[in-house]
Amino acid sequence: LSNIRARIQVIRPLEWEDIRAPTKEESWKFTKNRIPVLEWLPLTTWETLKADLVAGFTVLVMVVPQSMSYADIAGMPFVYGLYATMLPSIVYAFTGNSRQLAVGPTALV
Repeated sequence: LSNIRARIQVIRPLEWEDIRAPTKEESWKFTKNRIPVLEWLPLTTWETLKADLVAGFTVLVMVVPQSMSYADIAGMPFVYGLYATMLPSIVYAFTGNSRQLAVGPTALV
């Protein structure tokens, strides 16, 4: 029993003196982990930008009619289908971390 008591650590509440502000490096690392665009945007070259634009246009050609059709099936105006495609794509472009994930009301693989 005394051996078990010796291994138990007493958790004490934090005192104000124990709390410190994060360093600049810690803050930047935390921010980059939460917003991935800050990590890959500086690595973008003209060649990768052109490739991304071609890929984006290709997906756009497929997604716009599909999202408008989904809105029509749901009995809603076509513009809601466009909103449902555009908004998640923009948000995911800045916060997502998977390059192969399709977002929005699509069945595009």
